[in-house]
Amino acid sequence: MIIRLLNYIFGYVYIEAAGEKKERFINLCIKRQVPVWKVKYTESGCSFYMYAKDFKLLKEIKRKTGIKIKIKERYGLPFFLFKYRKRKAFLFGIITAFVIVYIMSLFIWDISVDGNYTYTKYELIQFLKDNNVYHGMKKSDADCEEIEKLVRNNYFDITWVSVELTGTRLIVHVRENFDDTGETEGNQAEESYKEDTGYMLISEKEAVIESIITRTGTPMVKAGDTVTEGTVLIDGKYDIVGDYDEYIRTEYVRADGDVYGYVIYEYSDNIDREYILREYTGNQRSYRRIRVNDSAADFCIRGIEYENYDKIETEEQLSIVGDFYIPIYIGKIICREYIAKKVEYSDEELYSAAEKRLSVFLENLSEKGIQIIENNVKIEINANEASASGQIKVIEKLGTLKEMPREEITNEEQTTAGST
Repeated sequence: MIIRLLNYIFGYVYIEAAGEKKERFINLCIKRQVPVWKVKYTESGCSFYMYAKDFKLLKEIKRKTGIKIKIKERYGLPFFLFKYRKRKAFLFGIITAFVIVYIMSLFIWDISVDGNYTYTKYELIQFLKDNNVYHGMKKSDADCEEIEKLVRNNYFDITWVSVELTGTRLIVHVRENFDDTGETEGNQAEESYKEDTGYMLISEKEAVIESIITRTGTPMVKAGDTVTEGTVLIDGKYDIVGDYDEYIRTEYVRADGDVYGYVIYEYSDNIDREYILREYTGNQRSYRRIRVNDSAADFCIRGIEYENYDKIETEEQLSIVGDFYIPIYIGKIICREYIAKKVEYSDEELYSAAEKRLSVFLENLSEKGIQIIENNVKIEINANEASASGQIKVIEKLGTLKEMPREEITNEEQTTAGST
C-alpha cells in the first residue's frame, strides 16, 4: 500500500521496448540501479514500468543496446497536475478537499460504547460530554488512559474499561460486574480506586437485612437489622490489634461483600377503559434529512398533509473509508397515516392488560437478579378504568461503593498520632 502511494506521488510510466537485445537492456538497467518492475518479455521486445524521473537514465542504455522505447501510459500525481494545469479552479478544489479531509481527520466525530447493559449508550456518552469528551474534540486532547480512569472512578459496577481511537472514532469498551467472563472482578477493577483511600458499602434503599457475607472491611449490620438509604453496610476500614488487644493502626480498604435484604416495592398502575385505536390507511410519505452535528435540514418539498401519522426515523453516519467518520448524518423519515378511533376495553381485556403490565414489571425485576417472595398486588375493575395496587416483597442484593470522606480519615489519623 505504501509503495503504491509513493509510486503515485512521484509518478511512473509504462514503457514498451522493441529490439533484439532486450535481456541486456534489462540487465543494464538493474546494474545501473534504474528501478524497473513488472517486466514482460515479448517477441518484439519487452514492456515494464519505471519512475518518470528515471526515464532520462535510459538514454545511454538505449544507445548501447539499440533498443527503441516508447512511453505508452503515464500515471501519478505529477501527470495529473500537468493535465489540469490550466483548470486552476478544479485544481484548487482538489487541494482544498484534501486539506479539509486532513483537518477533519484531526477530530473525533463518532463516540461509540459497547459491552454496556445497565447503563445506556446515551447515558455514558452524556457523562463523557459533561467531562469534556465530546463529538468534535481534537484527537490530541483525548487521553485514553484518563478517560478509562474517569469511567471506572464514577461507575463502580463497571469493572473493566478500555478506550481506543481508530480513525475519527472513539470506542469505549466496558464490562459490568455481572458479566460471566470467568475472570476475577477484583483484579480488573483494582486500579479504579484511589490508593490509601477507604471505600464503604452503603445501602441505596430501605430494607431488612436477610444475610451478609463480608470479604473485606468491617460489617456494620447483621441479619434482621433495618437499614435506610445511606446506611453503612460494610465499613471501609478496620483496626489492627496486637496479641494483647493493643491498638496498632487502622487500615483503609475497599469494602467488599454480599449483602441481601428484604425490600418492599409499592406498585400502582391505572389503565383507562377508553383508548385510541390506530387504523393505518396504507398511505405513507417519506423524505430525507441531513444532519451536521446538532443542526438538521429536512428535504420535504410538499409537506405532510396527513392529520394523524406515525414517524419512523432511521439515520446513518457517513464515513469516507473504514473508521474515518465525518460529522454528517443521512436520515430517512417515513410518515404512516392512520385514523384514530376511540374504543373501549371489555372487562376481560382490561383485566388482561393490567395483568400483562404487572407481569412485565415482575419480569424486569427478575432479569435484574431480584428474587420475588410475595406478590400482594390486587387488580380492580370499575366503570372507567382498571387499577392495580399493592406491595411486592423481594430479596435483592444491596450495596453501593462510596468513597469515605477525606476529613473522616484525616481526623482519625490525627487522633491516632496524638494518642501515641
